Amino acid sequence: LFDGALEFIKQVKRAGHEIFIVSHKTETSNYLPEVKLQEPALNFMKANKIIGRELIPRENIYFAPTRKDKIEKIKSLDLHVFIDDLEKVFDEANFEKGLIKVLFSSDEKKSKKYITTINWKENLKLIQDIVVWNSYKTELPKEIIPLKRDGNNRIFLITDQNNKRFVLKSYYRHSMDERDRGNCEFKALSLMWKHGMQHIPRPLYYDQDHQTAIYSYCDGSMVKGLDKNGIKAIADFISGLQKIYRGMHDKSELWIGADSRTCLQDYIDTIDRRIKNIRSGSKENELLAQVREFLEEEVLPVKNKIYEKFYQSVESSKLYLSKSFDDSEKTLSPSDYGPHNMLIDDKGIVNFIDFEYFGVDDPAKMLADFFHHVAFDISRDHKWLLYDLYLVGTNHKQLEKRFDLVIDLVGLEWVLIVLNIASPGQLQRRKLANSTNEAQRLVSERLRKAAKMIQNIVPYRKKDYEC
Repeated sequence: LFDGALEFIKQVKRAGHEIFIVSHKTETSNYLPEVKLQEPALNFMKANKIIGRELIPRENIYFAPTRKDKIEKIKSLDLHVFIDDLEKVFDEANFEKGLIKVLFSSDEKKSKKYITTINWKENLKLIQDIVVWNSYKTELPKEIIPLKRDGNNRIFLITDQNNKRFVLKSYYRHSMDERDRGNCEFKALSLMWKHGMQHIPRPLYYDQDHQTAIYSYCDGSMVKGLDKNGIKAIADFISGLQKIYRGMHDKSELWIGADSRTCLQDYIDTIDRRIKNIRSGSKENELLAQVREFLEEEVLPVKNKIYEKFYQSVESSKLYLSKSFDDSEKTLSPSDYGPHNMLIDDKGIVNFIDFEYFGVDDPAKMLADFFHHVAFDISRDHKWLLYDLYLVGTNHKQLEKRFDLVIDLVGLEWVLIVLNIASPGQLQRRKLANSTNEAQRLVSERLRKAAKMIQNIVPYRKKDYEC
């Protein structure tokens, strides 16, 4: 019996759903008639306590001699969800649109046509997602299609019976992650909609118990490269967030963004903490000794120079490291923005998605993150264009000074983020602890990327920048 299968049956029954088993199995083997097939299968289910009034009654279990008979039986039962481990069954059958087809496969390569699950825990989560949808709309969806996975989140494109499209997003929550990312994103989008911002998904329904949300569907494809129009769209968007923040008299309902900075000391503390984690974690695996060596010989000398310059600037400007930034110095920040979180439609309209780390932050950090973000390659001209556009209507002198103060610190932190593979437990979480070749490939890739990034930290000085 697959791990989690019995728990799946119990949970689904407890939720008030009915379960059927339809198996393509003849009474005896076609090759060895004396070998019985159906009877042992029933005995197996009885032995594992699957058959019973409280779980699956015997009359809900069917055996079909051919695949065609199996398909016809499934059609006759008027099911809502159908889980099978054979993709051919889905391909051959002309099922109704309303039937949600789930391919159960131990092969982690996902089907391009059907929702794919690799264990019964995922099957249970999928059923829970469908229950959440039914809490929003009483009718079952006409079609549900898996979208590209966002990390460990599950995301589905749902079409209702009126052919209107929605996105259902089920959020993964790691035991070590205290942030409620689902609630954060739903609140962020609700706040933006409340203040008239457009070009974002509309938040429609959130189920706190299942950490699942339903949003309007934003059509479009991922932005592959940013031109001036794309930069202007980003500038308009983050400027709009600043206007919302400044216009709110009561900021008590707001929350701090993920990995935010509330004072200058936060920049130093974050870097020191990341260095400590890398040093500690690099002792776990011999492969990570390369990261530790790179940290000591390449990163720390650069860190010392950046720190020296930072402290000199702080002293000459008579600033206090632990003094919290005033409200006038803060903004609302997506915390993770760029072309990887932008969709552009056929009309050239840009929509922004993914606000799991949204919150109040230092705008200098928000801009500096855009300059150093490892996930995309943007020209210097376009980075400074965003900087200039954002500064329109802000306190230029104040923001410019702090940006110059922290830009290299943020660049250094992004190098450490790339080297985070050496932090405690990272290889284990990525299931690479026992795969030497894959781990070596990842470590080598990260070291190459970090070496390139270090060389790009110092040039980000606008006064030295030649347009």
